[in-house]
Amino acid sequence: MLFLYKVRFPYRTKGCKVICTATAMIADLVIAIHFLWIIFIIAGFPLFLCLNAGRWRVIHALSLAAMVVMQLTGAACPLTYLEAYLKRRAGYGGILDESFIMRHLEDVIYVNENTFHMVAILTFLYLLAVALSFRLRPLKGRKR
Repeated sequence: MLFLYKVRFPYRTKGCKVICTATAMIADLVIAIHFLWIIFIIAGFPLFLCLNAGRWRVIHALSLAAMVVMQLTGAACPLTYLEAYLKRRAGYGGILDESFIMRHLEDVIYVNENTFHMVAILTFLYLLAVALSFRLRPLKGRKR
């Protein structure tokens, strides 16, 4: 995966390139984990409902509830803060410093202000559907 990185270090010394490249790779790993988190949130509901995997349904519902709380309070995801910190440490200076794939993953992860409210509403409705699923299809071993 090292071939994906095109990081320029115009103001860094040679000794910093190794540390900055490693930090850049960790920042890109955080972006990938962030993307996988979104996939877990979206695909987890139908998958865990179909399997009726009790623990995973509860973990998914709590994760989704945490996302709704973050959206309502305007708080950013902790992964966003970690990614920004790592990018600063790596010396990312602009859009050309990032790899092609990571730039497009960020476009999927971070919505603009115009679509943020729609995403927040859809996330809340999704949480209601998940909550309703516990009523319509109870966890294994539990009676209505």
